[in-house]
Amino acid sequence: MPARGHAEYPPSASDRWAGCVGSTQLIRKKYPKGVPNKQTQATASGTAIHEEAERWALDLGRPADPTSYGLTYKVGGKTHRIDNEEWRPHVIGYITEIHRIVEELRFFTGEEPTIVVEGKVTIIDELCWGSVDCYIYAGNVLYVVDLKTGRGHIVSAEQNKQFMTYAVGICIDHKWKFDEIHLCRYQAPDEAHPFDDWQTDKVTLQAWATELRKIIKTSEAGKGELTSGDHCLWCPVKADCPEQHKTAMSVFDDEEAATLAPVQDMTLEQQLFLVEHSKQITDYIKAVAENVLQMCCEDPKSVPGFKVVEGRSIRKWSKSEDEIGLALQMEGVDATELYEKPKLKSFTKVEKVLGKQRFAELALIEKPPGKPTLVPDSDKRQALNALHMEGFQEE
Repeated sequence: MPARGHAEYPPSASDRWAGCVGSTQLIRKKYPKGVPNKQTQATASGTAIHEEAERWALDLGRPADPTSYGLTYKVGGKTHRIDNEEWRPHVIGYITEIHRIVEELRFFTGEEPTIVVEGKVTIIDELCWGSVDCYIYAGNVLYVVDLKTGRGHIVSAEQNKQFMTYAVGICIDHKWKFDEIHLCRYQAPDEAHPFDDWQTDKVTLQAWATELRKIIKTSEAGKGELTSGDHCLWCPVKADCPEQHKTAMSVFDDEEAATLAPVQDMTLEQQLFLVEHSKQITDYIKAVAENVLQMCCEDPKSVPGFKVVEGRSIRKWSKSEDEIGLALQMEGVDATELYEKPKLKSFTKVEKVLGKQRFAELALIEKPPGKPTLVPDSDKRQALNALHMEGFQEE
């Protein structure tokens, strides 16, 4: 395994470097010493949940539902807390699926499954390697399981480049002995389908392995083309990318789109053209703004007419509510002056007290319909009918 901290073609970013073959060279040009690790609350929170899931996966005999502690992580020198009801759905659901897979493999293969947590896999030495959250195998059957914690972007296991690349590395390590391969992800925010399982075979993965080698060879030769698309979402050089600029500005180059006309003067086709390209435009503008912010942070004088200030902040207790309450009572403040009327616990906590079956029978909760959202026909969600949309608008 290479000594460097990150591969230049990590499986976790394969959507980007396989979808835009020229992106790696552009990243090298801007960041010759490697892309800086910019930790945000979202990424740090996800890392903390993954680390806890790893501890659970390494000890499958751990209690199924501990409530005695939360998780903490640090960003910018400040410690943040993830309450139990927030992280447990991710971890418990993930571990539950691992348990289920182990039992199924044990039953159908007659062998004791092997579980590998945070397994290191190498596809191409020095260039393409990474760590898999978990993979499990017995006989000629392999399961690759990836934990996703994000809420804004639901990941599909089908034809997922990241999962396929992990599987290629595992199959190489095991001499391509697996005939049945399942690529899975667990994502608790996807309430309808938190566990997604896509089955493939080694012929498909061998073809993908060949394609990976071609892509990396082309990129290393400096012949890769820049291509914009959904894979640009997490690209660290969006603001520098000429293809991103071209795609964003192409809307304004199209006279037929009449992009600057008042909406009442635009045809439906012109409005749809703007809707279709709105994300590309806003993503590009956001990337440019983040780039300028970084420049100004590094050298305030480099961006004339602008300065960096502290954004809006919300006050919060510096310690837990119990600790704050105790401190105030020691100051002579009566408890009745500190606490409001008790409120119901979360759905998850009440369900645990009552039991899942009885909780469901009582029908104590409801899920209101989500706000109508315009998406392409390729979106997997079922279309709303006119009555549903009219009812929402009336509310």
